[in-house]
Amino acid sequence: MKFLTYQIKKERGFGIIELLIVMLIIGLLTAALLPNIQTYIAKTRFSDVIHSASAVKHSVELCILKHDGIITNCNAETNGIPADQTFSSGNVASLAVSSGVITGTGSIDLDSSTYILTPTSLNGGVSWAVTGTCVDNALCTASESSSGSGSTTSITAENCGAGPFAAGYYYLGYYIDGVGAQCGGSGGASGLASCETTKANVEAAFSSGPYTGTVGECEILQP
Repeated sequence: MKFLTYQIKKERGFGIIELLIVMLIIGLLTAALLPNIQTYIAKTRFSDVIHSASAVKHSVELCILKHDGIITNCNAETNGIPADQTFSSGNVASLAVSSGVITGTGSIDLDSSTYILTPTSLNGGVSWAVTGTCVDNALCTASESSSGSGSTTSITAENCGAGPFAAGYYYLGYYIDGVGAQCGGSGGASGLASCETTKANVEAAFSSGPYTGTVGECEILQP
């Protein structure tokens, strides 16, 4: 009887030790993974700021392209760019545009981290640089990318109506009435001046070529 009691106590003691070891392992794993989990959650929430700021890029791009690359004309509530906004709830605290620079700010519990998109006019396209305190806080990655048509290739009579400049994907450019359709459309490559990158180039070609009509602004659309 004494032997049986001893065996039961021994087995119970072994089970508790085993449980403590398992709990210790779980605690160590949790401590190791918790920072990564918290960072992942914060990044997921901050993606709302990134998406909100990126949604304004198209309006700013159109403004820059319409003003022949002059970025300072592109501010909130002008040239089709939305007004600055502040939010009392959610992951986005504010969204602002000044001289083409888009700044999205996260909520207080995201350390009010900023996501800044700075445009540069480049070869008939727009290049965007990403900066802000979100980089230091590991919520975003500093980078630079080109946008607009997805290409910074200049529009010429040779590539007009093809590739990224095909019909339905009109890009920055000017055309001359009576020398084919608008940039990227049917007949858009029927004359050198029909798909130039800048108005100055069109006017120069117009003055030296057998063209009729007037210089007009090509549509800037996206599919």
